[in-house]
Amino acid sequence: MFRYAKFSDYPGEFSHPIETKHYQERFLKDFLPKHCRRRSRVLEVGANINVNVLSRLRAKEKWIADPYAGIAGAAETELPDLGPGYIISRCVVGENSDALPSGFFDLIFSSSVLEHIGQEAAGFNCGHTVDPPEGQEAPRRAFCAECFRLLKPGGVTVHTIDHAVRNVSYDANFRGAGFVPLVEGETINVRRMMDDPEALRQSVTWKRPPEPMTPEQMRLHSVLLVGYRKPGTR
Repeated sequence: MFRYAKFSDYPGEFSHPIETKHYQERFLKDFLPKHCRRRSRVLEVGANINVNVLSRLRAKEKWIADPYAGIAGAAETELPDLGPGYIISRCVVGENSDALPSGFFDLIFSSSVLEHIGQEAAGFNCGHTVDPPEGQEAPRRAFCAECFRLLKPGGVTVHTIDHAVRNVSYDANFRGAGFVPLVEGETINVRRMMDDPEALRQSVTWKRPPEPMTPEQMRLHSVLLVGYRKPGTR
């Protein structure tokens, strides 16, 4: 699976434009249970304090990988009190996550996290480029390789990613780490995605206070829905 989100995925449920996180949460709540069993070990990357999706999964163990170091004043810096049933690893997957066990998880997922990997090295540029800088791609490759290490054979990783136009290179990152797509599909055409009136777009920038986006800015802010499987059998 490697596609962009559309309003037609949930006809009449979301208005245009939208705060994309509402769609992402809805999608993950619908999609992840198909790949999660009662005996599954699940890891959410970058949960912060929002575990709305993770809390609804029926799983043997629910893990969170998050440094809780704060990002531009937006993320928590203290460990949240989530109650029993959660295991928190205060780490960044692909940087200092060596303590997480290899071949352990059945499912790894995230929402609105992966676009931040390598973002600073790219100058916080959301525009498409066919030649992304190595400073951006190196940590993304490391993240995908670490997901591959952490998953059991047959394990699944699913992510929703903002700023899709910039982040189409993730397909090569995941495939390069050894993953295969959950569902095969055509390669995303960036211009078609930008011009598609059905493509989901977020309504505000990340700035505080939020500022209205121009039509051209909105064209850059679609959402990717990506899913891959580690070859083998669980």
